[in-house]
Amino acid sequence: MLANLFTELDTSTDHIVAFPDTFISRSNLCEIFLSDFSFQNKAHPAFLIKDLFEEVVYKEFQDYHIIATDASKSHSFTSIAGISNLQSFVYRIHPINSIFTAEALAICQALDELSVTDKNLLLLTDSYSVLQALKCLTIKSPKVIHRLAGKILVRKNFHQTISLVWTPGHSLIHWNEKADLLAKTVTESHPFLEWIAYEDIISRYQTISLQKTNHSFQNSKYQESIGDIPAMLTLTPWLKNRREDIIIARLLTRMIITPALLHRFGLYNNPRCQICNRDNNIEHIILFCSKYSNHRIIGRLECGRTQLGVSEELGIAQSVLSRLWQRFQDDGNVSRCYSTGRPRVTTPNEDRYLAVTAKRNRRSTASGLSRHLSSVTGTTVSRQTVYRRLGHIGLYARRPVRCVPLTATHCRLRLAWSREHALWTPQQWSCVMFSDESRFSLQSDSRRTFIWRAPGTRYHQENTIERHRYGGAGWLVWGGIILGSRTDLHVQSVTMTGHIYRDVILEQHVRLFRGAMGAEFLFMDDNARPHRANIVDECLQSEDITRMDWPAYSPDLNPIERVWDMLGRRIAARHPPPTCLPELRRALLDEWCNIPQDQIDNLILSMPRRCKACIASSARHTPY
Repeated sequence: MLANLFTELDTSTDHIVAFPDTFISRSNLCEIFLSDFSFQNKAHPAFLIKDLFEEVVYKEFQDYHIIATDASKSHSFTSIAGISNLQSFVYRIHPINSIFTAEALAICQALDELSVTDKNLLLLTDSYSVLQALKCLTIKSPKVIHRLAGKILVRKNFHQTISLVWTPGHSLIHWNEKADLLAKTVTESHPFLEWIAYEDIISRYQTISLQKTNHSFQNSKYQESIGDIPAMLTLTPWLKNRREDIIIARLLTRMIITPALLHRFGLYNNPRCQICNRDNNIEHIILFCSKYSNHRIIGRLECGRTQLGVSEELGIAQSVLSRLWQRFQDDGNVSRCYSTGRPRVTTPNEDRYLAVTAKRNRRSTASGLSRHLSSVTGTTVSRQTVYRRLGHIGLYARRPVRCVPLTATHCRLRLAWSREHALWTPQQWSCVMFSDESRFSLQSDSRRTFIWRAPGTRYHQENTIERHRYGGAGWLVWGGIILGSRTDLHVQSVTMTGHIYRDVILEQHVRLFRGAMGAEFLFMDDNARPHRANIVDECLQSEDITRMDWPAYSPDLNPIERVWDMLGRRIAARHPPPTCLPELRRALLDEWCNIPQDQIDNLILSMPRRCKACIASSARHTPY
């Protein structure tokens, strides 16, 4: 049967990717980075991923020879491509190869053709599953992964370091985009590589045969991972070409396949399993869902296994297996008989109406939505039902974020400032001192504190927090941060005035940094009235201190605001907490000195991202 398949596929056994002569252990391989860098978070917007990637390459891989690879699979061709600063390649490969195999073969070919000896090598790929399989290499790994491991081991003799880094696809990283473009522009005239993966042949054979089991599938890594299952075409009839390759490759490399991935590929409209209402991913369908578990049971019994043996293996009562087997022999059906159960109180149209109403009036309560639905449609539902219906589409009741009010003028000035400073380099930001005041009280006004209490005990003494309306006694503090350093924390009990700002802040703190850094020094403060007093402007001019223009109502652009948050959390975490003003003063001074400098530096280096986030939001509020 396999011989007939080779003839049908127009290939020979000589072209099958085989195991290397000796098994390669993971300890002999290179560095593999899957989630070690900030740019590897796909939740970030594309422009942010691009900037973070360039920053990581500049800091970590500055002297490396960079190679990027990619693969493409369409109805016409399956292709691989690679590119470096010096040269590139594009090949067609056998169309039976999965995208998983193609990505691995692209890396193999890049190691052969694009690597430069005696230089550190950085290899970029957007195939998470290939790097995951390589990182978890075992004797049972796919043969193409063993082939890749062998190539890496050979090339290690010619390079100081080899690093494989996963990069999110379609994220504006120019290396990825170039390799992707090369792979997708393949034509009939490009050279053809006849390599083909053994696992892809078996998968193709199983699909063509439409058999529930076959001898090639027995005792293979697929059987150990999945068990006896129907042919892929029978099990997942909605999977097609590249989508099937991605899903199966991720399953076999033990990657979790999320409902979002299924939904993005258009494989299933409902992110919940209609049979058992669990997360609807391929791993659930094959390994857990009762419908396909029945297929696994029938497959084992058809292979001649005893009911007792299958019962012990799967942990299912023998009586259940017996009824299932009898039902299959009677009508060929393994699904449960149709049962209505209790009907839903709302129709799909009413569910959509609830969602639209909640989005139009986001401050409406669940009770209000319930009353509104009843008045419009006549359907009466409880508050909890409203919560569940909205939760199914991802809407939940949450506290709104408190932000400063922004007018059109504020947005225009914020946008202009962000565009002006978005392309500043870290060297330019290293010359800026960010400063601000903040107030710390003995009684924290944080609303993040929760308590455990029983119903009806809301006003018991142990369940209340006593707080003065004006915030209670406390200290006003001023501080300044700069890349690699910070000022001393100035603590005072009175309100900040122009005279105090000039005589204490500027003369005793800012002037010292200006003298140490020279004319490149920039001083940032906000537009509070004491900061813009005439005596302050005269002092800055006499001391030759350049002030940075700052848009009003922009605390999200000032990194020191996060430093105040860090300081407040440290004060709140002290045991015992400060109970009087002298203790609070000592705690503020101690914790200010204990904040790690690298955390402050990271906040300052986030300024380009803050500017770009401000531009992306049209100068409205940003997550910073």
